[in-house]
Amino acid sequence: MDEASTASDDAPAVPVPCADSNDQPATSILDAGLPLQGIQIQTWPNGEFLIGNAAGKHLVAGKEIALVIRALCEAQNGAQAYARYAAQGGRLAEAAFLAQASRCLAALTLTPSPAAPPRLLFRRTVLSPERVAPFANIARHAFVLPWAALGLLAALAAPVLAIAVFGERLAATWLSLDQSIAAFVLILLGAAIHEFGHAGALVRHGQPAGAIGAGLYLGAIPVFYADVSRAWRLSVRARVVVNLGGVYFQAIYATALMLLGAIAGYPALQMAGALSVILALTQFMPFARTDGYWVLSDLLREPRLGKFDARLLRECRQPDATGRKARLRLAYQLCNAAVVVAVLIVSFRHASGLLQAIADSYVTGIVSDILRQPSRWLSLVLLCFLLYQLLAVARRLANNARSRRRPG
Repeated sequence: MDEASTASDDAPAVPVPCADSNDQPATSILDAGLPLQGIQIQTWPNGEFLIGNAAGKHLVAGKEIALVIRALCEAQNGAQAYARYAAQGGRLAEAAFLAQASRCLAALTLTPSPAAPPRLLFRRTVLSPERVAPFANIARHAFVLPWAALGLLAALAAPVLAIAVFGERLAATWLSLDQSIAAFVLILLGAAIHEFGHAGALVRHGQPAGAIGAGLYLGAIPVFYADVSRAWRLSVRARVVVNLGGVYFQAIYATALMLLGAIAGYPALQMAGALSVILALTQFMPFARTDGYWVLSDLLREPRLGKFDARLLRECRQPDATGRKARLRLAYQLCNAAVVVAVLIVSFRHASGLLQAIADSYVTGIVSDILRQPSRWLSLVLLCFLLYQLLAVARRLANNARSRRRPG
């Protein structure tokens, strides 16, 4: 679910190849794709427009580019598009219009959408929209009174049960191998139910359900995802409901597991329920592309919240609305960096004891109890993962710096 891109009205025009020796503007590239199909244009804060296509691609643009794209939707070829654009009050010359139109077509084609988390590797569709639709039609009733009130009570009960009822007992519980496997399967099922919550909320607000798939987030974390790109066509309130629909369903599922575990006396159900609560609560962390990030992005009406580019620092110095939005984005990204550094320090301190215990066990031949603590191993994995990501970021910055210094 990556942030939407922004197109600028005053961006320099890209030269368009000529069709023949008479230096007439070439429109063959535009003509092949006109008229644009499935384009929706809606108003956005600060005089901008949110523009999306049928495939779920989106960009945020100013009025001038919105006029260009609207003309491309209404014309059969480039000449007609320019005539419609000029009739709507456009101020670009024909050559500049064709160049800007080519840029807009490329932006709508390449702009990522919030259909799935960014940098999702080995992405595979698990359920097609047609298979998701029947379940989403059932799930949508959980967002309608009185079922929504009952569901909200069940969702709010999940953290209470996990902390007050099962907290100390589960902390001291050791599961057998078969119970550990059962708990793992139940947790995966809860992650899938999370995505059906998004799909049900989307259908509840009049949009068709998208596909549900799986992949590796940030190259290492296995996740499910739901295609909710059509949520961009909804109001801010509706988008927030869609974003929170997954946590809502996962919390209800966790409450059911913990109650069944208490009745049946089966620790695997209780453990799976408690861990599902933890996974649901981590979605509120706005410092990754989690549900909490998209909630914050929608409430602040800033689709580029996590995007850093060279223009950001220059925009921060502007006294207008653009400067305020840029300063908001910069503050978010500084907080994000602080959280990453804090997690890195805590993981290093926690994993350093494990590394020392491994060295001592190698020298003395005595296996330390520290080696049996799963949290230490998880800290070591998290530390390696964060270091890998920091190296990847440093490599991208170095490549960008070299490309700016390269002549031409």
